[in-house]
Amino acid sequence: MGCYQRDVALAQRARAFFSAVRPSAAVRCVAAVAIAALLVAPGTARAYEEQIALNVDAGYVYAQHGVPTHGVGVGVGAGIGLGDMFTLVLRGGYAGHPGELPAHVLSATAELIYIVDILTWVPFFGAGVDGHLILRDGNARGNVEFHGVLGLDYLHSRTLAFGLDVRVGYLPFEPTTNVLSGLRVQAGFRVSWLFSRW
Repeated sequence: MGCYQRDVALAQRARAFFSAVRPSAAVRCVAAVAIAALLVAPGTARAYEEQIALNVDAGYVYAQHGVPTHGVGVGVGAGIGLGDMFTLVLRGGYAGHPGELPAHVLSATAELIYIVDILTWVPFFGAGVDGHLILRDGNARGNVEFHGVLGLDYLHSRTLAFGLDVRVGYLPFEPTTNVLSGLRVQAGFRVSWLFSRW
């Protein structure tokens, strides 16, 4: 009986010791958040310099004249870093403008982008030119647009980025009716995969 009481007393002391050193709920919560942050946090993401980016994007399109006002656009593109401040972007896009007489706009774009800073968050701005092929009412017509672009990228890692950008452009020529002209705005979300040039 004495041995049994000693064993019980030893077990009670051990339980009391482990209860005293057990981390509190707050400490466990902080540790879990820290581990999760380490698992999902991006690494040092100094990208763009000497890199190629392959992009896909989708967003809203506004057109002032020649086609229905509101539309949805998608695009694919590639950017190449020209040093640590500039990127040349080439993009092909499609925009659908539904309406009583819907329009389809195919675009080829060239842009020169200035990178404000190369950190995890990367603001940028630039300018570009677009060639448009407008398909409407069984006819195909062309026009040219000059635009500015403003955006922000989030570099999740050295190989993956997410971005938002807005392009505000103007088509100065109105060669015929039912042709896209005047003010044009695009606002979209982009995913980019980054690769080293070398």
